Amino acid sequence: MGSNKFGKLGLGDEVISEVWEPNLVPDLSKLQMINVSCGENHTLAISSQGDAFSFGDGMFCGIGSVDLTPFPVKIAHHDWFI
Repeated sequence: MGSNKFGKLGLGDEVISEVWEPNLVPDLSKLQMINVSCGENHTLAISSQGDAFSFGDGMFCGIGSVDLTPFPVKIAHHDWFI
């Protein structure tokens, strides 16, 4: 089971509050993800091309974006904190 609180599953707005089975993230379904990290209120994913995507509540994840994003948003490389 997964909570979609703050849109952290990347499935859109919070109309879907809980998910009981695996789902494709529609905006990322054509990309190969090599790493996914789930925080309390947000998710970060890295593609095989090296692009990073964020969704959920980015307030405390230190990526330069504090917006609530229920869909994956590509993060510019210069916003990454390494």
